[in-house]
Amino acid sequence: MRTLEKVTGTFVRHNWKEIVNGVSRGKSYLVENHGRTEAVVVPPDAALSAALDLEEYFKELKKQPAIKLRRINDSLRRAPEL
Repeated sequence: MRTLEKVTGTFVRHNWKEIVNGVSRGKSYLVENHGRTEAVVVPPDAALSAALDLEEYFKELKKQPAIKLRRINDSLRRAPEL
């Protein structure tokens, strides 16, 4: 199952398609996508809504030159703050 994990000392797991209104903007998240784990910073002005498809949102993030996705070692138990 794909998960969205907030990068903190303890991971907060969300179903990939779950309503994401409660996700903090401007924070770093780990995204597990097709077996690869990537870090994504959700910009403060992101218009997250219940109708938003996260997979499409992250595809759009990858197109923006200011957004850099960093690979995180899958074996890490705790991810560092980005």
